[in-house]
Amino acid sequence: MDQPGASTNGFRDRVLLVSSAILVCVIGVGAFWIADDYHANKLWVFFGLNAIGFIVVVGRKFPNHWQTPSFILFFMAWLVVHGIVAVTLAASLPILYWLPIFGVELFIGFFAAYLLFGVPLDRR
Repeated sequence: MDQPGASTNGFRDRVLLVSSAILVCVIGVGAFWIADDYHANKLWVFFGLNAIGFIVVVGRKFPNHWQTPSFILFFMAWLVVHGIVAVTLAASLPILYWLPIFGVELFIGFFAAYLLFGVPLDRR
């Protein structure tokens, strides 16, 4: 059954979802617009936005490991490899092939992180 205030929370969640989607679009378009004004290579913008997304999505999977320098070095190396893979895919392959290649790259990265640093503990 419905909980009291569930419709209010659902509306708020939808508003936040749409607002965050619009913010991501504005940031993405703005980044490419600024790169065009300053004649910067668009692959660098793609690399930077991809790195920010990678840090947000993958970085929060390992909340207890951010105090160890070895994990930070591993994560930075993984970030560079992920960025190189992303830029290479964007420059050379159709988008159809991106998902399986990213899947393999992320699987290898997570597997290596789990082997080296252990499975991250749940934050609850």
